[in-house]
Amino acid sequence: MFFICATTLAWGGWQMAFRRVPEAISAVVPVIGVIALAILLSIAFGNNHTIFHWTDTEHVKHDAILNFKRIFK
Repeated sequence: MFFICATTLAWGGWQMAFRRVPEAISAVVPVIGVIALAILLSIAFGNNHTIFHWTDTEHVKHDAILNFKRIFK
């Protein structure tokens, strides 16, 4: 949106060929913001506070593959 505003205020005519791309990106920003907020809230207020299951030491103890890969630390 800043690109469109800056080129319009500068009376630039060349941006008309590229105007649709910034408009499309600007239209998607609220949707991506809602998705990012939902992911952030699920991580912050969910039961499982680990993003990666191999960071949980109890899970690694019971998983044979992760237990084997522990030697690579």
